[in-house]
Amino acid sequence: ARLIGLEIRRLVEESGCKIWDKQLKGYRPIAYRDIVILLRATYGRANAYLEQLRQLDVPAYAELGTGYFQATEVQTMLSLLQIIDNPRQDIPLAAVLRSPLVGLDGAELADVRRTLPNQSFYAALVATSEQPDQLGEKTKRFLGELMRWREQARRNNLADLIWQIYRDTGYYISVGAMPGGAQRQANLRALHDRARQYEQTSFRGLFRFLRFIERLQAEQSDLGTAPALGENEDVVRIMSVHKSKGREFPVVFMGSLGNQFNLQDLRRDLLIHKDLGLGPLAVNLEQRVRYPTLPRLVIEQRLVLETLSEELRVLYVAL
Repeated sequence: ARLIGLEIRRLVEESGCKIWDKQLKGYRPIAYRDIVILLRATYGRANAYLEQLRQLDVPAYAELGTGYFQATEVQTMLSLLQIIDNPRQDIPLAAVLRSPLVGLDGAELADVRRTLPNQSFYAALVATSEQPDQLGEKTKRFLGELMRWREQARRNNLADLIWQIYRDTGYYISVGAMPGGAQRQANLRALHDRARQYEQTSFRGLFRFLRFIERLQAEQSDLGTAPALGENEDVVRIMSVHKSKGREFPVVFMGSLGNQFNLQDLRRDLLIHKDLGLGPLAVNLEQRVRYPTLPRLVIEQRLVLETLSEELRVLYVAL
């Protein structure tokens, strides 16, 4: 992913490469929107490409069906909402203190922990806030904001609380200055919108909203990252081969070609083929061993050939 990103940046910024523009009926300098990265499947891979391109300051965009709850800015806000609901939760509290919302470093977190090593992290934080030093001032300021947000959570609706946090902390603006800032801000707006939509139902309140999010995560019902860019934006597209239309982009990179083909289905105890039927394993109960039957070996070979044929077809589409 990084090698592709470096080559894209070289093409756009250094090579002086020009492409034919049908609308202008002439040559023009290559732009990011002329480039696409095609993947066999975007699931589990597109995020890695996006992150590498963002680190190289190469604008990129991918429509992802998952990944919303894994976004750093969303995890940070959910951790903050958790401790607004109940501050005596050590893991979310430590995550918020370490985040840009508070900005404590590892050494400062360790100092907080050492204040009251045998009690909760929240109790140690309260004790730290009473100390007359810089760390005490930081933690005292945060605890004051936390108490105010807890009061607002009891009186105001959830969507207003979330937007108030964005304003109080400047977090919405600060993530906009990070790599991929437009996408990060879109994710934060989506969290606000989903909280507003949730409160339009018969269920309301921060506690119930957090339980709703936990159920989504437990059921692996992840939400796609919020759309942040339109089709005409000057960004590199990342998409699956199946979504590409062919001859849509002047410059195409085919990524992740070094990955092995997925042959996990061949490890099942029972193989099924639409033409050849069933391919079971034989079991010797006395020796307690399993071995493939002749029909299974035949079906295995046929499935391997069909899988390779499908992969070749996909590569042909990419070409």
